[in-house]
Amino acid sequence: MSIGRVDTTSAGLAAQHTRSTTASLQGRIRVAREQLNDWVTCVSATTPKGQAEIRSLSAQISAAQEQIQRLSQSSGPTAASAGTNSRLDIWV
Repeated sequence: MSIGRVDTTSAGLAAQHTRSTTASLQGRIRVAREQLNDWVTCVSATTPKGQAEIRSLSAQISAAQEQIQRLSQSSGPTAASAGTNSRLDIWV
């Protein structure tokens, strides 16, 4: 007979990583929106370079938002158990 111990702190670490990644993405979205606002209100907004910058920033914002959505969907059960820093004893 042996005793094994499974540490469930990895679920907490995964949830913490998800929160950290989400916060980072939200920061990138905030910066991109500020830059987008600058380009949209600039006189250069109608130039080819301005239009390219506007499309690029819009795409960056959309991609980051989609990534946040995927993270929140994939971490559903993990996030719920993240607050439990418990251990489970296994008897074999």
